[in-house]
Amino acid sequence: MKTYILEGIFQEGRPTGSAFQAHLKAHHQYLSKGFADGSILFSGPVTNREDCGGVIVVKSDDIEAFCREDPFVKNGVQTYRVLEFKLFDGQEGAKAWAGQ
Repeated sequence: MKTYILEGIFQEGRPTGSAFQAHLKAHHQYLSKGFADGSILFSGPVTNREDCGGVIVVKSDDIEAFCREDPFVKNGVQTYRVLEFKLFDGQEGAKAWAGQ
């Protein structure tokens, strides 16, 4: 499996309203599957930019499918900037998660 940092980019600035809240709930439910199966190390919102949704560190054999299936992407809320990386060093828990 490869390791990625995903940066969510909102399509039209930081969304608001009840429709966004419904998409956010579905997005969180989608991510909870990755936490349960161990493929997501962490995720969270970007707090200092209006055009960014959040960041996810994930392991995947098919990152395009992972992104495509996210309710935020399916509903046109955001796209992902995908950065593949190889862990050089880190805390023991992160290295174990990455398979080192």
